[in-house]
Amino acid sequence: MALSEPALPGTSARQVAETLVHVPHRLLALRGADGVDEQAVGRTVRDFLR
Repeated sequence: MALSEPALPGTSARQVAETLVHVPHRLLALRGADGVDEQAVGRTVRDFLR
């Protein structure tokens, strides 16, 4: 799972991980902000999902 956070990476990740505690998962927390390089985010998510 990739999570785009409104502030610093990891801000909401704990709550998501706690919610998914009974489901096997991997979590990638990314900072979502104006002016984010969409191509760099795409590469990061693709690399994470490999």
